[in-house]
Amino acid sequence: YGRDVARCTLTDGRDASAAMVSAGRALAYMQYDGRHYAADEARARKAKVGLHAGPYIALDTWRRGTRRP
Repeated sequence: YGRDVARCTLTDGRDASAAMVSAGRALAYMQYDGRHYAADEARARKAKVGLHAGPYIALDTWRRGTRRP
């Protein structure tokens, strides 16, 4: 899409995206290197933290027309 894609780090050196995915505050978007965060997401799902604590619809699924978890 002609956008810049970058990896951001926190002041302590951790990957900001990994931190958000690990906390259940974001999903790994597989289309754009999300495989890098797949293990973080799997751990968050298993621990039922953040959005994994209840039902939700991933944004890409919502965009395809699925409106129920």
